[in-house]
Order: sequence, then C-alpha cells, then structure tokens
Amino acid sequence: MSELNREIGGLIRNYRKAKNLTQDELSEKICKSKSTISKYEKGEIAVDIETLYEIADAIGVHVEQLLSQRSFERKEMQNEFCPAFFRGRNRFYGYIFDGRSNQLIRCVFDLLSKDERNRDKVMMYMNFKDYAHYQKCENTYWGYMEHYNAVTNIHLVNQDSPMEKASAQLLASYLDSDTKWGLFNGFSSRPMMPIAAKMLFSKEKLKEDADHAYAFLKEKCLDREYGGMFWSVTYDGKPSDTTKHTYNQAFAIYALSSYYDATGNKEALEIARGLQKVIEDRCTDEYGYLEAFNRKFEPEENDKLSENGIIAEKTMNTLLHVFEAYTELYRVTKDPFTGDRLRFMMDLFADKVYNKELGRQEVFFDRTWNSLIDLYSYGHDIETSWLMDRGLEVLDDEKYTAKITPITTEIAENIYHRAFVDHSLMNECENGVNDTRRIWWVQAETVIGFLNRYQKDSEKKEYLQAAEDEWNYIKTYMLDPREGSEWFWYVKEDHTPGDGPIVEPWKCPYHNGRMCMEVIRRMKNAE
Repeated sequence: MSELNREIGGLIRNYRKAKNLTQDELSEKICKSKSTISKYEKGEIAVDIETLYEIADAIGVHVEQLLSQRSFERKEMQNEFCPAFFRGRNRFYGYIFDGRSNQLIRCVFDLLSKDERNRDKVMMYMNFKDYAHYQKCENTYWGYMEHYNAVTNIHLVNQDSPMEKASAQLLASYLDSDTKWGLFNGFSSRPMMPIAAKMLFSKEKLKEDADHAYAFLKEKCLDREYGGMFWSVTYDGKPSDTTKHTYNQAFAIYALSSYYDATGNKEALEIARGLQKVIEDRCTDEYGYLEAFNRKFEPEENDKLSENGIIAEKTMNTLLHVFEAYTELYRVTKDPFTGDRLRFMMDLFADKVYNKELGRQEVFFDRTWNSLIDLYSYGHDIETSWLMDRGLEVLDDEKYTAKITPITTEIAENIYHRAFVDHSLMNECENGVNDTRRIWWVQAETVIGFLNRYQKDSEKKEYLQAAEDEWNYIKTYMLDPREGSEWFWYVKEDHTPGDGPIVEPWKCPYHNGRMCMEVIRRMKNAE
C-alpha cells in the first residue's frame, strides 16, 4: 500500500461523502464491486487513470480534485506578474465574516494544473466544519486564477449550480507577506442574495484563537445578573474573583473593539458599548474614573491596583487604560461621545496627573486627584508617552494635539535621560530610591515609547538607537531559553533572572505581544 494510493483513496472517500453517495451507489455507477470501491478508498489498490475519470464523472467533480496535491507541487514561478504571495504555492486559505449569522466562513483554495491558456485552475471549498475534510463543504467552486501586474483575479463557478458565479480580487503586492486582504463577490445561498465582502487571504490556516476567546468572554466572563465583567474566572468559566474594576472593564472594551475591527462582528461592538455604559454610569464621579467595586458595583478598597502600601481612590494606571480602550473604540466607531471622553481624559492627564515641575506623571491619588506618594513609575511614563500620542492620532483634534504633544515629548525625553541605563529601563523610583530591576512589561513598552519619540522627530536618532538597544537587551537577557517558555518576570541589574512565574494573572502576552504588533504596524506605515 503506497502513500499516494492512500491520498487518492482518501480524496475519493471525502468527495463521495460530500456528494452523499454510498459505496454501493458509486459501485453501481462505475460498474465496480463495493469491495473494490472500499479498497480504492483505503489505498489498498491503485486506481487506473480510466477508472479515476469514471469516478470523477460519477461523483460530479473534476478529475484533478481526485489527484494528490503532490501531482501539482509548484516550482518557483517565473511569471513576472505573479505576486510573491502565490509563488511556489498550491494551496491558500480565505476567511469571510458573515455579519448576519455572526459566523466566520472558512475557504480553502486548491491550485491545480494549468489550463490551455496557462492560467492556474482553482477549486474553492467554502464553509466546512474541519480542515481535515474540507471537501465536505457547503459550496464548491471551480475556475481559474490569473495575475496581472496590478491585480490577481480569481473567477469561480459553483460546481453544483453553474448559474452561480463568484470572483475574488487581490491587489498585487510584490512584498511577501503571510496574509493579505482582497474582495470577494458573488451570491449568498442564505438567502440567495448578492454579496460583496472583504476576504482575508492567508498562506497558512489561521489559528482561530480570537473566535474562541470571544465566545469564552461573552459566555463566561460577563456577569449576566449585575452587569460588567468579572475580574477573573476559572478555566471552565466559573467566577473566581467577582470584583468589578474599572480597569478590567476597560480592557474588555479594548479587546472587543479590536475583535470587531478584525471580524466585523457587530455583537462584539454592542457588548463593548454596553461595557462603556457600565463605566460611565457606575464607575465615575464628578472628578473622573473610580477604581474598584464588588459584584453589585458597590465601592470597595482598590487593593488590586494600589501598591507601595497605598490604597488609592484614583490611579494613573486605570485612567491610562480607560483612555487606551476608548481610543480603540473611537478608532472603529468615530462615536462623538467616545471622542468627548477622550478629550476629558486628556485634560485630566495634562491638568491633574502630569506634574509639570517634575516632568513626570503622579501615580496614586485621593478622590480629588491629590498625589499620595512620591513615586516615579518609569514604565508607566514611557507607556503613556506613546499611548497618548496614539490617542491624538486617532482623535485628530488640533487643539488637543497642541496641548498634549509637548507633554508626551517631555515625558519620553525625561525617561531617556533619567532611567534608561545599560540599554534598558529601570522599574521605578520611590522617595528618590531607584528600583533597578528590569521588569518584563517595562522593557516592552520602552521599545514602542522610544520608537514613537523617534517617529515624531526623525532627527532624534538616539531614540531609534535606544529602541534597538532595548530590543537587543530583551533578546539577550529577558527571554527564558527553556523550551515552551516566555520572558522572565524581571532581570536583575547584573542581568541574571529574578524570581517570578512565567505566567500568572499579572503576566500575560499583553505588553510584549502588543509591542510586536505595534512595531510591525509602524514599520508598515513607514514603507
């Protein structure tokens, strides 16, 4: 039994089942015994070419669909019009979000042989349950793909209903990338109606962790009885800590807004808007944003974000991340109310949080924004410098750009001169005493913060160098070399790793993952 026979046999079986044919029915159509059909499908005997054509005709597929993909293994294409994305490939993947059913529709594109005009023959399999049996799908299309110097066109016909045609267009990019966006248009069968939708094309199957995370958040993390998000739940969705903190409501808004932008899922956006209403109705007073509440949104001590022996009624940290969340929500909605709240927070930042005399942010406050401790949080300052600038970019308000930009510039420059030592950033300074540990998240924010400062003024090359130096420091000292590990919690001044778990509630891929994505975004925008 050869591997090739098993591959072809498996394809015959998949397509037979997709067409709802039994082995008995197929055997009758091609005048072979059921036993022979079974042996074909198990790969126990080879299928001669004449029989393969008969099987394809009986099942109602093109014969190329029954051939092993190895038969069409593609060498590097020399066609000058072939974009880098398609070179050397015989399969790629497409994703469309169906807003009517809040469902991600998956597609597989198989590139087969060339036709008589030297175009790539294409089969598209749309809406299936699992990749292992993608041929068993709701709709199968056949057609061809042709490249031009500006665009790639894919022309498709429904295999079971030839009157239905579809197409996809991708702008040509000669820069290689793993994913790219295109336009898909045709007819939907649920119900029959014309559609045009943005389709994400990918070289590899996308890990659909975001869909899983969204479903878990929606079903397990939302408090259906009292509203808002739980602070934490167990792995199987049971409430573990029922605290309602403004901070974690904000992070949920951030996540849901980004998920909506990636998928078009309007339900996610509505949940984000609902959480914003929770914050505005239950988590504010006349002076700004409050901190911690119990499950029923009754105030309680802010022990989660208060540190250094301080219990604060207001914190710079919560304000910053509400601002971050509202920035993302405003980016995807341009909602006027959200824009006004961004302006409100910028005023708080400039007039209450920022210490003009010391050129830094204060950290912990009483109800009316009086500082409670002499603390200089280097990590939060460098993080704020770029998050505020990002908010200015999204808001696009000249008045606030003029008000805030000098402050964020000064914050980044002060951090560079006061706390950036040995190509890395110290943690904080309390009562004049430096904490020299290199905390994992502080290093991640430093990369973006200094890159952001350089992008504001490209003549300030020392900030680009600082960002590169910090990244090299991370690679050299922060990365845990053990297989399957991540970053160390912190590194001591002598570059040795300190104690601390690799993963825990306050250490997840937020800061370092976001750093990577933000740097990629900025590099692409700079092209």
